[in-house]
Amino acid sequence: MRRELAHTYIDPLGMRTLNARLHQLRTLTPDLETIAAPPVLEVDGIYITQLRPNGEIRKDAKGRQRAVKGRFKRCVLIALGVWPETGRQEVIAWELAESEGIMAWQTFLSRLEEQGIAAEKGLRLIIHDGGAGLCAALRFLDLGTAEQRCIFQTIRTQSRVCG
Repeated sequence: MRRELAHTYIDPLGMRTLNARLHQLRTLTPDLETIAAPPVLEVDGIYITQLRPNGEIRKDAKGRQRAVKGRFKRCVLIALGVWPETGRQEVIAWELAESEGIMAWQTFLSRLEEQGIAAEKGLRLIIHDGGAGLCAALRFLDLGTAEQRCIFQTIRTQSRVCG
């Protein structure tokens, strides 16, 4: 991930910066009850590095007690709605999680389904990277839609194996 994001010059995020950025994202995320389900839903997890206290205490130069911060990997689960007829693309939901495990994906996808993102409301296709946790959650929930592996992920995986 670090190599892929190196061109953006993103350093590890402090808790304050991370919270500010996540709150900015929340203002861009619409209320799902007000939109029709997109025909295509792209889901993925993006890993970030978060600085947060690791439980240790140290004294600073002025003798004050300070929490020692460590770097922790966190995952942002994202759902991007795509309307192919109009070319519209919109982040319709996101959630901060510890990993891309089955439980995190089940919680995220269940919340989407509860808010109307389902086959009955127009969802036809889910595009994903084929991660084990996501695939298991999709099998467990059975949203009644077709699934497709992301072509970018497939090409990247094949280039690692072949190249």
